[in-house]
Amino acid sequence: MGDRALDKGAGRQRGVFCQLGQNPVMRQHPASANYDILGAGPAGLCLAIQLRRAFPKARLRVFEQNSPDATFGFGVVFSDGALDFLGRDDPDLLGLITPEMVRWQDMMLDHPARQLVIDGIGFAAIGRLRLLELLQERARQLDIEIFYHQRLDNLDQLDGDLLIGADGIHSLVRLSDPAGFDSQTGQFDNRFAWFRAAMGFDQLTQTFRQIQRGGQRLSLNAHHYQYAESGGAARSTFIVETDAASFAALGLEEMDEAASARLCAEIFAETLEGRPLLTNKSNWRRFPRLWCNKWVNGNKVLIGDAAHAAHFSVGSGTRLAFEDAIALAKSLQGRTAWQTAWSISRRPARRLLRKLLLQQTGLPAGMTGLTSIWACLPSPLPKPILPAPDAWTGKGWRQSRQNLQPKLKCFKTGQPDAF
Repeated sequence: MGDRALDKGAGRQRGVFCQLGQNPVMRQHPASANYDILGAGPAGLCLAIQLRRAFPKARLRVFEQNSPDATFGFGVVFSDGALDFLGRDDPDLLGLITPEMVRWQDMMLDHPARQLVIDGIGFAAIGRLRLLELLQERARQLDIEIFYHQRLDNLDQLDGDLLIGADGIHSLVRLSDPAGFDSQTGQFDNRFAWFRAAMGFDQLTQTFRQIQRGGQRLSLNAHHYQYAESGGAARSTFIVETDAASFAALGLEEMDEAASARLCAEIFAETLEGRPLLTNKSNWRRFPRLWCNKWVNGNKVLIGDAAHAAHFSVGSGTRLAFEDAIALAKSLQGRTAWQTAWSISRRPARRLLRKLLLQQTGLPAGMTGLTSIWACLPSPLPKPILPAPDAWTGKGWRQSRQNLQPKLKCFKTGQPDAF
């Protein structure tokens, strides 16, 4: 039995310290309990670090099916707000990764009509592999046991008082009892592939392009941002997204990684300044919709992508994983029922994620996240979106995030009337 199809039903997580329904939850006090964590990505390693700091005598094991250097995608981006929360909750972790980050202030929308720069946001990014290396180094310093190349077929091999699923979208912990977590899944219509560019971009940018092929007008979007990599070389994540019709017309389904990378580099040649796109398991996929109405089920807990999918256009997947991990560790240290404390602490994030998921579910066919701006920005752009002429920068039009906020409604609603 798998996850059920995504619907708009809402569920609430309820629980007390010693039992959830009729299932035993914790046989030991959290300080002396046995914790088994599945997944040694950012969520699992962050949680392990938090638990070791809080409970030095607890047995703590992390199981990962891949090797230590296995990662998919290239960079991880955080807003300044995300770094603020990390500084409040784990200044040591922030101090570990901050020197390795590259920073910038603006976001840019590169539409065929003109460019629009949104300032006052603030971003920082780091290579995914480097982030993993730093977390692994911190875990080793705390004598945390991490078992790599451990692919489990079921949970019977684990005897932890608490089993934490930090094992991603295909979580074994969740799939072991999808009904218990009330999980719902689906897929967005758009196709996307994750590439790397051997250059750095000045801003986090959404680049929109339309091309003519066989009498059809095809639409593509590139979501790209720079990140810091070991050695200091300038690199950028470069995610290409397109609707189902354009995907089929371009023949991308029949292409291998190298061929699709060449085609996308050709389409975005001006943006890439003629450079190629590099690959790392850059297969074309449909982004999953995943929601669990319950994040706790007996002695099993889900965090990060195992519990909820955050579309890359939102740019908060790793932040949410860190927040889940830190909130769970804090809840286990409290005097009240940890399930209740954790549920309350994550309630704002749950509401936001649920809202974003349902908004994206309600978009017209072929739209996903920020890609919906294509339908919202006619060419040429209407005058109301543009600031006064004295804001002209020589490269594009500039807006503050505050001034642009009403116009950004189209990202969430797909309604051109937002302008």
